[in-house]
Amino acid sequence: FLRALHWKVLDYQDPKQIAKWKSFPVINVTLAMYNDYLTQWLQSRVRFSAVPDAGDPQTISIAELADKVLLYLWDLTELDAKKVDLGAWLLSTGNADVRVFWNENTGDLVPLTDENGTPINPQTMQPDPTMQQPIMVDAGEIGLEVVPPQLCRYPQAIPGSALVGGLYGYDDVVNRYGDSIADKLSYSKAHGGLSSLDIAAMPGLALRTEETTLIVEHYLPKGRRYPDGLWWVSSDKTVIRPPAPLPARLPPIVHYRWIPVPGHPTMG
Repeated sequence: FLRALHWKVLDYQDPKQIAKWKSFPVINVTLAMYNDYLTQWLQSRVRFSAVPDAGDPQTISIAELADKVLLYLWDLTELDAKKVDLGAWLLSTGNADVRVFWNENTGDLVPLTDENGTPINPQTMQPDPTMQQPIMVDAGEIGLEVVPPQLCRYPQAIPGSALVGGLYGYDDVVNRYGDSIADKLSYSKAHGGLSSLDIAAMPGLALRTEETTLIVEHYLPKGRRYPDGLWWVSSDKTVIRPPAPLPARLPPIVHYRWIPVPGHPTMG
């Protein structure tokens, strides 16, 4: 219905088994309501308001600066553009997820040096005075991406934990993790729900036919056992990135629910 292919729903029925008085045109009310709600969602505007906790001029100035910082981060992460995908998932499934990551493809190149301007050797990550010129690296910046809710899991056994999966071909794994990791993983043609998440079955588009592997990011929140949280990346039984503390001690996944399901903390 959301792809405006509602007129094909009767193709799965034998016309001879449908009485003439039951034959009727299929009206796509779903798409109309979806479009109306999504339009209203996109017309909403976010207002930032940092409230000072005291009445002195310095505290008020700090709060005013915080407003500007929030607006800057909103533009930096291009949240206005991402609202389309976020709203689409919310309206169609009742759930949506946003992943925070460190974007290493900003295009802003800076020399890799220490505080004294000495080039840093990329192999040892230590200052190397013998290098004539420092290498140029991407400065990096905070990034956001909308993740399909089918790829996210929130185990109820560990509140606050999250799993984020994705299907990757061999070349994708090489680009993300290198040749040595890509050669260790097993690849196969995906079947079922995950296989349709790469490219939707829209007219003129084909599903991904190459062999892929499922890579899962694991996130555990801070707690008594892991004061700084824990995260690692694996594929089946292969550890791609070993366990390490979470940079912010919280999983970098923000989960949204359109209408919360009573009794379920992460389902909408």
